[in-house]
This record gives sequence, C-alpha cells and structure tokens, in this order.
Amino acid sequence: MWDELQSWLDKRPKDMTPVKMISKAPFPTILFVHWAAISSNQLYHTTAILLLSNKPKTTILVSAPVSSPIWHAKRSVGISETNPHHGCLNNAIQPLWIAGRLLGHTSEHDALVMLIKHIETTTGWGMSWWIRDLEEAWGYDAGTYSTDSRAGVHAT
Repeated sequence: MWDELQSWLDKRPKDMTPVKMISKAPFPTILFVHWAAISSNQLYHTTAILLLSNKPKTTILVSAPVSSPIWHAKRSVGISETNPHHGCLNNAIQPLWIAGRLLGHTSEHDALVMLIKHIETTTGWGMSWWIRDLEEAWGYDAGTYSTDSRAGVHAT
C-alpha cells in the first residue's frame, strides 16, 4: 500500500502539484491552484500518517522525511493554512485532527487551534469538540484551548 501511495504522488497530474512551497515554522506554505489538488494532497499526507502509524515492525522504510508521520502532519496542516477554499476546509476536518494528534510544540498547537476556530467560523461546521479531543491528546487540561476566547492563544 505504501508503494502505491508513493506511486500516486510521483505520477499525479501537474495540476495536482503545488505551485509554491515555502518551508517555515510551524507549518510550511504549500499553495495549490486547483481545489481538487488541495484535498487530494491533504488526503495523501493523512493516508501516509495512517500507514506509517500502523506499519508492521518488520517493514523497513528508507530514512527520509517522507517516512516521518510528523513531516506529513505538518504538511497537512500547512495545506489548510495556505489554501482557504471553503469546500476543502470542510474536507480538512478529519485530516487536521489526525495530524494534530502528532504535534508536540505549543506553537503548533496554537496555530492549529486558531486554524480550527477559523474553519468553524468560516464554514459553520461545529468543531469545538475536535479541539477538546486534541487537548486531551496533547496532555492539557480540558478547556485549555476549547474555552479560550482568544482563539489559539495557549492558556496554560
């Protein structure tokens, strides 16, 4: 399955590739011009996270950024930050939750919570429970972010 996923990445049409990428903290800027490219690439990174998180211990992958679930998590979040297409933001809810559970630094938590609150405001999709679940995964007390009215400001 991993090889098939990488084959998709290598053989995807030019319209599905980013037109601009900038490495920056906490998440890279990855710009796409087509809405289908936004969602499909984000789902590529989500699929990679899930496969890497569940790979058999006997499976050895080449040591590279593409073999790191955190590398994929940061790109998944970066895609949503960079590409605010409303339809794609709706599709991003689950990928952001999957990616968010892997993030370890408070700056990443702050930025992701701010993004989730932005998506909720923009789309009308209720997302507060996702934040409460991420708080638990990150080891914070309930309400650290989910009741903070300052949207993404770390409250501990």
